[in-house]
Amino acid sequence: MNLLPRGRQAQRRTFVLARVVSAVLLGLLALFGFAMPAHADEPVNITGPVTDDAGALGSRTDDVEKALKEYADTTGFQLFVVYVPTFDGMDGADWADETARLSHIGTADVLLAVATEERSYGISVDDSNQLSDSDLDKIERDHILPELRDSDWAGAAIAAAEGLTDAAQGSDLPWGWIAGGGAAALGVGAFAVHRARRRYASTHVTRDEHGNQLDPLSALTTDELDKKRGAALVALDDAVKSSQQELSFAEAQFGKESTKEFAAALARAQQLAQQAFAIQQRLDDSEPESDDEHRRLSIDVVHTCEQADAILDEQIEAFNALRDLQAKAPQILADMASRADEVSARLPSARAALDVLRTTHSVTDLASVSGNADQAEQLVAQAKDQCAQGQQAVAADDRATAVVRAKAAEAAVAQATTLLDAIERADADLQAAPAKIAEGITSLSQDVADAGRLAPDDTLVTNAAATAQQAITYAQTPDHDPLAALASLEQAEAKLDELLAPARAAAEEAEKARVALQRSLDRTTARVRAVSDYLGTRRGAVGPEARTRLSEATRLLDQATQQVTTDPTAALDALTKANEYLDEAERLARTDVDRWESSQRRDSGDSMILGGIFGNGGGGGGWSGGWGGGGSRRSSRSSSSRRSSSSRRSSSRSSRRSSGGGSRGSRSRGGRF
Repeated sequence: MNLLPRGRQAQRRTFVLARVVSAVLLGLLALFGFAMPAHADEPVNITGPVTDDAGALGSRTDDVEKALKEYADTTGFQLFVVYVPTFDGMDGADWADETARLSHIGTADVLLAVATEERSYGISVDDSNQLSDSDLDKIERDHILPELRDSDWAGAAIAAAEGLTDAAQGSDLPWGWIAGGGAAALGVGAFAVHRARRRYASTHVTRDEHGNQLDPLSALTTDELDKKRGAALVALDDAVKSSQQELSFAEAQFGKESTKEFAAALARAQQLAQQAFAIQQRLDDSEPESDDEHRRLSIDVVHTCEQADAILDEQIEAFNALRDLQAKAPQILADMASRADEVSARLPSARAALDVLRTTHSVTDLASVSGNADQAEQLVAQAKDQCAQGQQAVAADDRATAVVRAKAAEAAVAQATTLLDAIERADADLQAAPAKIAEGITSLSQDVADAGRLAPDDTLVTNAAATAQQAITYAQTPDHDPLAALASLEQAEAKLDELLAPARAAAEEAEKARVALQRSLDRTTARVRAVSDYLGTRRGAVGPEARTRLSEATRLLDQATQQVTTDPTAALDALTKANEYLDEAERLARTDVDRWESSQRRDSGDSMILGGIFGNGGGGGGWSGGWGGGGSRRSSRSSSSRRSSSSRRSSSRSSRRSSGGGSRGSRSRGGRF
């Protein structure tokens, strides 16, 4: 099977076994180095980003793979290149389309096929691919053909990758997020690539005026966010669908037990994908959102996609390891049998160590380790039996079963080793246990208190807190098993810490928000005072409009002060509006004063009569804040414009390449060079 999800690692996250018999035979021939006679090449089901059946690349294969990986890392999509001697009498574009269809290449990905002997080429581009025709013409004309005409086969692939990257960075496509900064843009936004694929987070850390870290997405425009959101949803949907197929093939090959962790990860990723699409549906419905709400929901979608994508990516290494196990099953089984013998050889000394411990420690103290030697002996026997069965499976050419047996043997040997290690550490652990238990009780008690304070309505947290309290109670009993008590405390604390992490993070963010709100309150209070002083010392020149704006700002400040503890969100909104009114008040007041000064100059020439404007005809009060005689004036500030509250929407949909026969799309191209 060949599943090549967009933007994922150049190495496929899938098992390419037994999808098409001809492809398997070709792969085996290549694996074992058998020479194949020259022949016309039919369209093939490719197994990776670079297929060189013509031997065209030679020592430059690594250069091509590097260029293709850089393109995938930068854009989140892939370019596949295929070199064959001939196209079997087919048109280059048709041959490339059929190969792309057989290989299930993503709709946003591109395939370049080159027939080196007949000097033909084909570029497969799906109808739904949003590269413009002019971009494709430029890539073909300026990047690919010059290299092909020079017979620089590697150079053609490298140039194609460069041309596609240039096109993406200069376009308004859903992946236009690349222009946001390559490695500093979302995997589908201004984001970076994680491992060999997209990442939904920025590596560039931005901070606000107080040094607090900001979400990099917040710096993007609403249009940019819409594009990133759409691309993230499409990429995640493709990844989930591909993973579903991968899982079914893996379960059929290795069994559900060996793949249960991936099944659980896939289920979690599917849940997150549903959440992301539910938010998208909310954005697509007839109910408009404010611009701020629209942006917040878009960011939520991107981060939800990031989380789901990361969950799937965590399984890549596990799948690769499982595939490696299949190839190395005989050697691994031999190694496991050898390790089982080594663990077995430790049993006599472990039993002797237990006898010594019984002379210095009570039965209660040793309860956790007294049976370890017997359990280890049983596990070693199980490991040896699994190795024997695995070797029988290898002899029967049943590598999948051999892998399952090898993993079972490995688990048994590892557990037996842990049990024997515990015996060796028992004396030291018992010596240190009292102090560690006291420390553990103190730390876990604080966690239990945090659970009641931060997440009193969370059932999982409440249950974990109850278990933690039981561990504390047991550790405080006089006749407890020290090692068991310590282990219970450590396990309970680890679990509770894990469950409390979101609540603690939320509490930390809430505290930061509270501090930021208080700072905003202090700044606005100071501004109200300053603008009031300005108007008060120039009241003879300032009209009613500025005074009205100041009055409204003062009212909103009072409202925010009352809401700081009861409704922080409303308080922040009130402060934002208050500052807008203050901007207006300041602008209008300065305009009034400038107008009054101009009228005074007209009436009195160059001598400015200051008396009378700062009171009811009196001459008191001077210019404050640098506005004195001969001083320079600040330029008046224009009022800040508000964004439209109308909701912007951008939906990004992708179509799957047809699995049926026929050409992929009329936009593909090719010819002779």
